[in-house]
Amino acid sequence: MLAVRQEALSLVVAEGMGAGIVHRSIDFGTHKIVEVDLDDGTRVRAMTSSNSAWAKGALVEPGAAAFRAFRDNRLVQESRAIGARQKNRVFGHA
Repeated sequence: MLAVRQEALSLVVAEGMGAGIVHRSIDFGTHKIVEVDLDDGTRVRAMTSSNSAWAKGALVEPGAAAFRAFRDNRLVQESRAIGARQKNRVFGHA
């Protein structure tokens, strides 16, 4: 299982086939939640700025701006963006 927080998922316009199709965009004033249907039927959500314009049916490529990977409740990998900001914090589940 892989979990990515909505605010860490980025979207770009797909070049070619695309990895997903915008299902809908929900406006929350300060930000939007964009729901994307991936090729395998999985639906993911990305948090974007309020001025983004992702139209229903648009082909997009989602990507993780930052991530942490855990195995057996132990951190095994994290992106540089996270590691640089939080070198001394301990992560895991209680």
